[in-house]
This record gives sequence, C-alpha cells and structure tokens, in this order.
Amino acid sequence: MIDSVGQLYATEADPDGRLAPDTGEPESSLWQLRGYLIRHALFRGPLLVGDSQINNNPHLRELLWPDRERNFPVLRDLSVLLEDGHLTPVVRQGRASLTEIHALQRERGVEGLPPAGYVEYLDANRHDFGRGYDVGLLAQQFRTQLLLQFSPANVHCALAPRERALVTKWISDQEVVYFDGLRAWATLSRDEGALSQADWDAIDDTAAVCYRYNVPLALGLATDYPQARDLRWGMIDLPLGGGLPRQREGDHDRASENFELPFLALSLDRCARIPARLVTLLKGEPAHYRLRKAVSAYEAGQPIDSAGLAGEFEGFIRLVGELLREEGHVEAADTRNTRMVLRVERGAALGRFTLLPTLDGRRSADGQGYGSTAYGTTSAAMASSESLGVFQGLTAARHAPPAQSGSS
Repeated sequence: MIDSVGQLYATEADPDGRLAPDTGEPESSLWQLRGYLIRHALFRGPLLVGDSQINNNPHLRELLWPDRERNFPVLRDLSVLLEDGHLTPVVRQGRASLTEIHALQRERGVEGLPPAGYVEYLDANRHDFGRGYDVGLLAQQFRTQLLLQFSPANVHCALAPRERALVTKWISDQEVVYFDGLRAWATLSRDEGALSQADWDAIDDTAAVCYRYNVPLALGLATDYPQARDLRWGMIDLPLGGGLPRQREGDHDRASENFELPFLALSLDRCARIPARLVTLLKGEPAHYRLRKAVSAYEAGQPIDSAGLAGEFEGFIRLVGELLREEGHVEAADTRNTRMVLRVERGAALGRFTLLPTLDGRRSADGQGYGSTAYGTTSAAMASSESLGVFQGLTAARHAPPAQSGSS
C-alpha cells in the first residue's frame, strides 16, 4: 500500500481539466500538465488520479507512456513517478483492475480509449491505494452538486433565471445524471435555440468542475484548487492566477498569518523543466516527509504551530534549490519576484495554505506564468449550498464536442 501521508488528488489530470484542453496544440497542453503534476509532486505525497482519468486522458498518457512515433519538446518521463509509487490511480469498488474498466468502457462504446498495452502497463505498476470509490454514490453526488450549482440560492451562477430553470428541471427529471448526458441535452437545447453558446459554456464549465471533484469529495481526499483564471472553486474563495484568498463574509473566526520564504518559482513553465527523477530523489529526503506530515496534520485540523509549518516549507524549498543547482538547473535571476509568501489560514471549515510569489510584498500581476498554489480537504467544506460555487469568467465560446456514450 502506498504511503498515505500528504497524498493529493490531482483534479487537473481529468480529460476535461483546464490544463489539458483540446486546443490543437498538444505541446502546450503537455507542457502545462507536466508542470502542474511536477509542482504538486514536489510539495505533496503520492498524487492520486481517478481510474477513467488515467486511462482516458491522452495528454497524461503521453507523459506516462510516450508514443515513440511522435516527438514533442516536452519531457515525457512521468513513468518514474508511476513506477516509484508517487502517482497512482484510484480504482472504483467492484473492479479488480484498470484493464477490466477499459474492457467495460470498450463494450459501452466510450470514445478515445487508449491501447490495451497502455492499460496493462498501468496495472503492472499500480500501487495499492487501499480503498475504492462507489460509482453509484458518485453519480448521486454529481446530481446533487449540480442542483446546488444551479440553485437560485447560488448567486454566482452565470445563467439567467430562465436558463437556470431549464437545466434544473432537466437534472431534477433524471434519477441519475451523467456528464455526457447533460452535455448531450445542453447541445440539443443550444441547437434548437433554447440555450445560447454562452449558456452551453456555463453549463459545461460547471459540470466539469463538479465531475472532477467527485472522487476526492466522496473519499475525503486532499485536493488542489483549479488553476484556470476564469473559474473559481467557491468553497475557498481563492482568486486564481495569483492573489491572496478573500475572507468570506460571515467567516469571522478565520485567522491568517503570512511568512516570507526563499523564492522558488511556482510557475507551470519552470516546474515543467524539472526531470521526474529529481522529484523522486527529493521525495526520499527526510525534509520532504516532515513537510507533508506537517501539511497533513494542518489540513486535518490538528493543532500545529503555523511558524513551524512555515519552517518546514522553508527547509524543503532550500533543499529543492540546492539539488537543482547541483544538477545544473540554474535559472536566471528573476527581478519580478524576489521572495515568496506562505499564507496560512484556518477557518471554521478547514485549514488551507497558499504559496504566493511576490514582488516587494505585493502579489505578482503576471497571470501567465506566476500563480498561487493552494491545498485543502473537500469533505468538511462541501456540506452546504454555500460551500460550492463556480464563477464564470469571460472566455471565448467553444464548440461542443460530440457526446460520448458512458459517464466514466
């Protein structure tokens, strides 16, 4: 069984994740996804990925099991993390293997399935997570969270009242809601003129967030927060793309502390350059174990000194810098960000922390390469309708992809 201390569910490994869009530029998607996984692997314990996600995300597959016929200028070496147990799938209850799930999806006609050899490779290197998720529970949970999202009580919903009522009625009429079923209904409604393309985008964005967080929510796993700047996970009110969390109105018992740390770039671009083998070396260091143990205790609500937590971060960050310099990975001095702030917060629902590059104590305004990274647990914070919200930003309209048969 894998070491559970500091484990993290990687939501952006989903095929519908914002860091792996079907943009027609696979090099960019691979680069961003690799940087995201390396960045979280540096600070966390094992990274967990859902069984369908690791099976069916072509970008993740390319990083784990490269297609030798294609040549991308991206390090495709994450097999090291998989084989060493630092990245592993979470398999649903009642299924013995990823190969079994792959066969069932093939029978249902799910599109975009990987070669059988890839799934067999995953099974051969899969580490025991110790528990699986209940598919029936996830389906009901997905329906419930969608209803909360489109409820009139959610003031952050991007839909107008008429469109909100349409999607709510459709969801309410379904005993079980599947992502592809909702997408197919929204596509038909758009084509018939009942919904606009912007409405379709808002519905699809909302469903994608609920779907990606289904497994960690059901299992009470620690999770990252969305990295896209046009989408916010409302339970923590975290402005994305750089910035400090806002205090939610009514959350008066939340306390915040800031600590300056040595600068370590958190950009996806820089993390994407770090070889996976260096990450495995760092994860074997005592400093890494102490850090993830302290983080896990803090997230679980156990008493812990914030200054001590900051000290563990500082020690590990210095170690990362030393190893990178020894390996010749020396970055030019960055005048935009001269130090880094660790913001530690604890409120009624959960503890969370944010690592934030800063310039002279101010947050970085570079939305492309410098963003915050934050963590917390989803279980306690998702109990009420106020704890789930999606903010719709100004994004270019997308064309709906064809609906797939099967939900996962």
